[in-house]
Amino acid sequence: HNSMQRIAPLAGLIAGTMLASVASAQTPYGEWTHGIFSLRSVYVSPTGSNANSGLDPANPVQTIDQALQIADTFLAILYPIDQQAATINLAPGVYSVNSSIEVPAFGVSIEPMWSDDPTDQVTVNLVGGFGNVFQFTQPFGPQVQAAATAPDIFADIPPSVLRGIRIEGDLGDTGVYINPTLNNPVRNLPADCAVGIHECEFLNLSTGIQIEKDLRVVQPYRNEIINNDIHVRDWGIEIDGGNGMSDLIRSNRIFDSQVGIKVTNVQGQAPAGGMRPRILSNAFTNIGAHNVMPVGGLPVS
Repeated sequence: HNSMQRIAPLAGLIAGTMLASVASAQTPYGEWTHGIFSLRSVYVSPTGSNANSGLDPANPVQTIDQALQIADTFLAILYPIDQQAATINLAPGVYSVNSSIEVPAFGVSIEPMWSDDPTDQVTVNLVGGFGNVFQFTQPFGPQVQAAATAPDIFADIPPSVLRGIRIEGDLGDTGVYINPTLNNPVRNLPADCAVGIHECEFLNLSTGIQIEKDLRVVQPYRNEIINNDIHVRDWGIEIDGGNGMSDLIRSNRIFDSQVGIKVTNVQGQAPAGGMRPRILSNAFTNIGAHNVMPVGGLPVS
C-alpha cells in the first residue's frame, strides 16, 4: 500500500510527460532536449530538491537515492513496453552520503551531467563510518523486482554502469562493492553479471573496487573495470570467488596501495579450462607488495 502511494504520483507524471511535446531546457550545464525521447533520464544536483520531478535538468532532485527510486519506477512501468534502461545524470558538485548507495546491477547508468567547463567534477563522498560508497548487492530495485513476475520479462535488461565519478570515503571504506546476489535470496540473475565501472577516480579508501561471487550463482561474472584511477591504502581491486568469473580489468592506473590487484579463489583451485579474470594493460605506481597477487591457486590471464 505504501509503495503504491509513492508510485502513483510519479506514474501520473510519467504519463503526462509521454503526452507532452518534445521541449528544450537551458541550464547552467548546457542545453538539453527532454520529453518522450529522454524519458529514462533522471537529473540530480547538490542544490536540487527531492520535491522536484527530476525529469529535466531545470528541476533536479537532490540525492542519488531519490534518483534511483525514480529510475526504479521508470523501469518497472516502462521497460516491459520499450526495453529502455535509465540514466541518472549528476550535476557537478559534492554529494556527501552517510550510508551506502544501493545500485541495481541491471538497468541503470550513473554518470556526470554534461558541462562545458572541463574542471567540473562530480564527487560522491561517504562520511561517518565504515562501508561501501556504491554497492551492487541486488539485481533490481524493489519495484522492478515486484514487476518481474515472468521469468523472462527483464531477461534482456542491460547491466548497470558507473562512469566518470570521483569516489571518496574514509580509510576503512570500499569505493565500489559488486555482489548482486548478496541481498537477493533467490541467488539468481536475469543474465551474466556485467557491471561497468569506467573512468572513475577512487581516493582516500581502503579498497577501490571489490567483486565477490557467491559460488551458488550459476550465471558467470563479466564485470568491466576499465580506465579508472585508483589511489587507495590496501587493495586497488579485489576479486573473490573462483570459477565462473571472467571479469575484464583493463587499463586501470593503481597508485600507492599495498596490493594493486588481488585475485582470490575461495575454492582453492579453478577447474581445468575454467573461466578466469582477464587482467590486461594496467599500470602500477608505488605498490607496497604485489602488482597482481593470485591467492588460492586461481590463474589469471
